[in-house]
Amino acid sequence: MRAIFGLVGILIAIGVLVYFLGPGGGLEHTKQVVEQGEKARHQAEQLAGRDASGMRVQDSITLDPQTSGGRLNSILVTDIVADGPMARYYGLKRNDSIIQVGPMQVRDFSDPSMAKDMVYESYQRQQQLIVVRNGQQITLPQQAVNNAPAPQPSNPNPEPPPSDRPLDRQLRGIGVPTH
Repeated sequence: MRAIFGLVGILIAIGVLVYFLGPGGGLEHTKQVVEQGEKARHQAEQLAGRDASGMRVQDSITLDPQTSGGRLNSILVTDIVADGPMARYYGLKRNDSIIQVGPMQVRDFSDPSMAKDMVYESYQRQQQLIVVRNGQQITLPQQAVNNAPAPQPSNPNPEPPPSDRPLDRQLRGIGVPTH
């Protein structure tokens, strides 16, 4: 009789482990919560104008207003910290000439210091920059342009959505079709 209770206890312990470690279990949920927390922390740092190490955007780049005929034309990147927020987020390089910040052309700013502040703020607002690099216009950050979702082909016979019953989740977890 004791052996039966011992065996039942072991089976219950295994069942609890399978529940928590299996697909849809408690650990899966905890992993998702941690991932979402990391995303939120990263967004909060960017909104604060800092990177994960705490470096301020203004400390990671040196900008020099470029004028022609007394009017502001562009903002030149004269120095940049290679692993700073502006280099990592935008991919800016030394001698890049910023000509547009978000929807605003740099030449439309009357005050060069305001234009520089808009470049700093663009990091916080996750706006695009248009720069001239080696004579070519480039939109930065590159991933915002290149990571647009690809169009998905339409499927005339889509599969029905999988059942969310616990048994079906377990079967899918071990690779057994549920329909």
